[in-house]
Amino acid sequence: MTNTMNDSNFTILRFVDFFRIRKRTFKCLAKSFATLGFSVMINIRLLLGRQNLIFVIYVKKQRFSSDARHLKKERKNFGSGYTKYFDSKQNKNQRVMFKMSYSNSMTSHRLYRKKYMPQIQKDEVIEKPSLFGTSDEEYEKNKVPGHFKFIISPENPNINLQVLMNDFIKRLEKLSGYELYWQRCIHTDTEHPHGHIVINRKDKKGRKIFFPKQMVKNTMREILSSSATKLVGPRTQFEIEVSKKK
Repeated sequence: MTNTMNDSNFTILRFVDFFRIRKRTFKCLAKSFATLGFSVMINIRLLLGRQNLIFVIYVKKQRFSSDARHLKKERKNFGSGYTKYFDSKQNKNQRVMFKMSYSNSMTSHRLYRKKYMPQIQKDEVIEKPSLFGTSDEEYEKNKVPGHFKFIISPENPNINLQVLMNDFIKRLEKLSGYELYWQRCIHTDTEHPHGHIVINRKDKKGRKIFFPKQMVKNTMREILSSSATKLVGPRTQFEIEVSKKK
C-alpha cells in the first residue's frame, strides 16, 4: 500500500487486505452469496489501479476455479431440481417450496412456454394463465435452446405469488449481475397454487447464464423465504406446530 493513494482507494485496498488476511472467512462468505462475491471483485478491479490487478484476479480464482472445473458435473444437477421447503420446521421464516430444472432443447423450450405454462392442453382449466415478464416478441427473438425452469409454491396461501416471483427475479438479477429474459405464470388447478418461471440461458448482454449449485441450493431459497416473510410476516407458533405434523 503506497502513501500516494487517495482516501477512496485506501478504503478499497483495506477491504481487499481484510479478505487477503482472512481468506477462509471470505471463501465462506462467497460460498453463501455465490455470484455476489464475483460482482464485488469486479467492482474492486475496476476501481483499483493496474498494480493491484494481479492480486484481484488471484482472489477471483480462489472463489471460482472449482466452479469452472465442475461446470459439466453441476449442469447435470440442473435436471434433478430441489423440492423441499427452505429452512427447518422450527424456523419462523415463511417456507416456500422451490424446484429448478434445466433443459437444453429448443423444442422443450417452445413447448414449455407455449403449451405447459398457459395450460393449453388442459380442457378443465377454463381461465388460461397469462404469461408476464419479458414480452413474447423480445423473448422469441433472443431464445436459445438452454432454459431454466422454476416452480415456486409458498406454504402460506395468503402470500401474493405475483409479487413474490417478481421480487425473486429482481433480486436474482441484482445478485447475479445478469439481465434476464424471463416469463412467469400462476397455476391454480391444484390444491396449492404455484408459480412457474422460465429463464432464457442467454441474457440481454449475450452472456451465457450459469447459476452455481450453491446458489440454487441455498441462496435462491433464502431469497424466496425472505421475500415471503416480508409480505405476510413471520410464521406464528400455531403455523409452526401445524407444519411439524405434515
